Amino acid sequence: MKLWAYIFIFLIFANYVSGQTVVSSCVAPQNIINLYKRSADKLAVRRVVYTGNTYKDSVTINKQLSNYYLKALLAVYNATALA
Repeated sequence: MKLWAYIFIFLIFANYVSGQTVVSSCVAPQNIINLYKRSADKLAVRRVVYTGNTYKDSVTINKQLSNYYLKALLAVYNATALA
């Protein structure tokens, strides 16, 4: 019975663990942002084509999706150590 109580408590606290194990930010110098912007746009277009959310003959880059990928790339750039 005690084992189940410990497992239950562990599972409750496991939900509150942060997903980011390395401290990094999404802020970078403008020249780095310019370098990563094209990659973020490519990732956004790949995601839209993969999910089938657009016509095949039109290319529209979703800015929200592009900014999401840009922030993720900048967080990796700013990471100081591996987890």
